[in-house]
Amino acid sequence: MRIGALISVLTLTPLLCAAAPERRGDFWKAPPEPAASEASPRLPQAIRLPGIRHWHYMLRGVPDAYVDARSSIRRNAAALEGGRKLYVQHCASCHGATGFGVAGETQSLLPSPALLSFLVQKPIAVDEYLLWSIAEGGVAFDTAMPAFKDKLTRDEIWQIVMFMRAGFPEEGK
Repeated sequence: MRIGALISVLTLTPLLCAAAPERRGDFWKAPPEPAASEASPRLPQAIRLPGIRHWHYMLRGVPDAYVDARSSIRRNAAALEGGRKLYVQHCASCHGATGFGVAGETQSLLPSPALLSFLVQKPIAVDEYLLWSIAEGGVAFDTAMPAFKDKLTRDEIWQIVMFMRAGFPEEGK
């Protein structure tokens, strides 16, 4: 009985291989970058868009202006309070006071705003990624995230990043 199964496998293998599409090219080279509109049209927009920035970063990195960017802000009470004020002014309306989002209008955004309390704990949340995300916003990825590079200085963005990494502390804590 085992010999019969082996013969079946050996007989069917060439047929299955012939039906498989031919693969060419360098398999170690990253695939071409899809535009947000080209990403699997069978998936709903709410599912395919959130991962596009992460996919882009993992395969392509950040634009040259953000490569190896590191925060120059020293963590102290004044910088943390400055970060909190900037976060409340520019970010909390969509991402929530504690980085877990807000109920209401932002729930209808596709994709929904990032859950920053969750994101800043992940390995992808390195300085260059966070600076790029905040400075450039989500226009390139068809999201509603505005770009802040013309509204905030790099130091102000670093203060916001410091505030998020500190766990979104309340005023005076």
